[in-house]
Amino acid sequence: MDHSSFENSRLSTVLHTDQKKAFIGSDDGDLRVGKTCPEPRITENGDDTVTDHFSGLMRAKNANKANGNADWEQKYSGAGTFTTGV
Repeated sequence: MDHSSFENSRLSTVLHTDQKKAFIGSDDGDLRVGKTCPEPRITENGDDTVTDHFSGLMRAKNANKANGNADWEQKYSGAGTFTTGV
């Protein structure tokens, strides 16, 4: 099946499944769209942060700053005050 570059670019922010056999039309094996997962996916930056090379986002290496369990409201209200301490 021929797919336009628009279709492929529209779905390129999703990882592809690497499915090679098509079982029905327009399944992953037929379309074969999406981004290949970069190697390595995660890199430690040496400053208590890591970078996700697929999303381009950087986050704290240990994001368990709640010192245990927290419910949704506690996590939501604390998100704006989160720092890495670096």
